[in-house]
Amino acid sequence: MWKGKEEALADALQGIMQPHQRFMISRQLAHIDHLEELIADVSQEIAKRVDPFEETKQRRVTDAISSH
Repeated sequence: MWKGKEEALADALQGIMQPHQRFMISRQLAHIDHLEELIADVSQEIAKRVDPFEETKQRRVTDAISSH
């Protein structure tokens, strides 16, 4: 997500931030990237576990629509 934007951010903040702030922001951005990866992993796992029930859900929706 942050790839390619780092240089633009660095240019925009040049002279405003000290090395410590740059380090801390780089760690925070890395943490955000890691969290996004974990969220994607969990989303895939949920999709795999829900998939077997998709046919049943579709059948119930179709039955409910047909009964009206």
